[in-house]
Amino acid sequence: MAVLKYEKNVVRQSRASNPVHPEITHPAVFLKGGAQWGINFHMNWECISQPFLMEPAAMVHEFDQILCFMGGNITDLWDFGAEVELTLGEGKDAEMYLINSPTTVWVPRGLKHGPLFFKKIDKPIMFHNIVFVPQYVRPERKSQVKK
Repeated sequence: MAVLKYEKNVVRQSRASNPVHPEITHPAVFLKGGAQWGINFHMNWECISQPFLMEPAAMVHEFDQILCFMGGNITDLWDFGAEVELTLGEGKDAEMYLINSPTTVWVPRGLKHGPLFFKKIDKPIMFHNIVFVPQYVRPERKSQVKK
């Protein structure tokens, strides 16, 4: 079979996934922009089906990040049966946001954020973490977290 001209642009996802958090028990999908295409973009899709503390402490990144929280019903992404707590900022300027409907949060580089607590999950939801670097690196570990 001949190699197609744009084959390098098409990434077929494998069912193998290694979520970082043991509380995420469903397969996840990862788009590794750096490894797959050499671009400054990394994204993961994860199904959150039980309450847990994903990030116990505040952190700050040297890159922009977008956090997306969507309902898990593929035919109605607004069917959101969860409560998520996310803190933005630090010190006296810190603000805790209760996410109880589909929400997208832009975390510009340098903004302290966390904890991130999936407090109540009545129905599974989808969590998307988008970062604008070739791979997601946590500052305290300086190693790849999402595979």
